[in-house]
Amino acid sequence: MELRELLTDIDHNLISGDSSVQVSGVSYDSRLSGPGDLFVALPSASHNPEHGVAHNLKSAFTAGVRSFVINQADQPAAAPLLLDDAASEDTVTVLTVADTRQALAMISRRWFGFPERELKVVALTGTKGKTTISYMLADMADAAGVPLGLIGSNGIIFGDEHLKLPNTTPESYEIHKTLRLMADAHMAVAVIETTSQGFKLHRTDGLEFDLGVYTNISNDHVSPTEHPTFEDYFACKEQIFDQAKLCFVNRDAAMFDQIVAAANPSCTIATYGETDAADIWADGVTAATTVGDMTTSFNCHWASTNESGGLGATTLAPYDAAGLATPATPGSPTTTDNAGTATPATPVSIPFTANHPGTPGALGTTATEPGAPGASGSPTTTETDHSGTATEPTAPATPVSIPFTMSLPGEFNVSNALAAISVGRALGWPIEALQRGLKSTQVP
Repeated sequence: MELRELLTDIDHNLISGDSSVQVSGVSYDSRLSGPGDLFVALPSASHNPEHGVAHNLKSAFTAGVRSFVINQADQPAAAPLLLDDAASEDTVTVLTVADTRQALAMISRRWFGFPERELKVVALTGTKGKTTISYMLADMADAAGVPLGLIGSNGIIFGDEHLKLPNTTPESYEIHKTLRLMADAHMAVAVIETTSQGFKLHRTDGLEFDLGVYTNISNDHVSPTEHPTFEDYFACKEQIFDQAKLCFVNRDAAMFDQIVAAANPSCTIATYGETDAADIWADGVTAATTVGDMTTSFNCHWASTNESGGLGATTLAPYDAAGLATPATPGSPTTTDNAGTATPATPVSIPFTANHPGTPGALGTTATEPGAPGASGSPTTTETDHSGTATEPTAPATPVSIPFTMSLPGEFNVSNALAAISVGRALGWPIEALQRGLKSTQVP
């Protein structure tokens, strides 16, 4: 592939060499670089010159690299490469960009052939709960016969692969490489734990999430080495709404109102929680009383269902700045192109209503839930077309009630389970699979 093809839609300046040079690999770690690579020099957080940009450029050059992308501010660090070029038979190509982290994400996405387009990508963010939810989703998917891969705190897991990671959300190159491996292994869904650092350091740039989950936020990661202020931490977390088509938000989160008020209006928001103000909610939480028994049971409710609907059944209403449901505007959600530019997209749909009966803005196409163990309740006959326009209901909606049991203790895990159930329903997985998967979940 020619270097300039990898730089499509990335603003850059050619300092030396030829952008038509052929590239046979992409690297950002000089220790893993080799001849034919395009080396993208990431800024160093270390004050040790042995780990700085100049050192890394020199190390990559010594390894045989002759094509480099550097930050504009690091251009002086490239001077030794040009001097070496004067005594070398090889031409050194050096290009500058505004931010090499952003550039690495876009370059990697193109290098690996936009693998996210071959998968349903689910992003999980929040201070707590991400890993537990990911394991719940993995077990639910397994019960539904859906091949699913994980990227997160416990590494990369799909099929027979289990690889360790240095970070919960790895560098963008590693994410796209993993998504390509997952797609080639015929995974259907990829679940990514997206941390605030992952957003801040542009590791997820260029990705469009089919579904997102926002669990909660607290002060845990406010420190000189992570986020200098809570405001910085909060702003990074909010980026999930810039990249997700549809995001499930914990209605019980302490800062729920602030979270939805600051959300990008292009993202459709649905909620889960232990309050019936949520779109999917739980009650009847019961903990086992036998010593050593960690079982927790609860009833899960939503206003209506459509087992075969998948992501194409019902358009949800987004929340306005006050956190109230408002009718969806056809075409208002956006997609992101290779350059990160948002463009209008088709409204996102999921197979249950945006609100339970009696809540303003409720929408939904419904059908009788087929054979969910323990299910009760009569579905509504309210219908919507694909623009989200509701027709007159022919009968009042009665929330569906589904019993769930899990082998994990605590009401915080009920919240995690509701998040996983929300995603599973949005992906069209059978309720019986959600029940079996949740009951079997154990988190290492």
